[in-house]
Amino acid sequence: MTQQWDKESRDALIAYRMKRADETMQEADLMIKESLYHGAINRLYYACYYATVAILLKNGIQAQTQPLHLQGTTIEQPSS
Repeated sequence: MTQQWDKESRDALIAYRMKRADETMQEADLMIKESLYHGAINRLYYACYYATVAILLKNGIQAQTQPLHLQGTTIEQPSS
């Protein structure tokens, strides 16, 4: 199912995702300064995810989250 966004809602979501990407990068920076590298990698992954979703939306592409399948087990990706 694809959700249609009006321009104002889409622009607000793009701005929100980019803000989350920036905040998450700041979290990663703090973690790196404290030598918390695994946590920093997690934060960097999500910063990239948020920015990518924003870029796709800006270009009229809506990202869809699909379940991951590992050895026959379905694991839902976290909503972020």
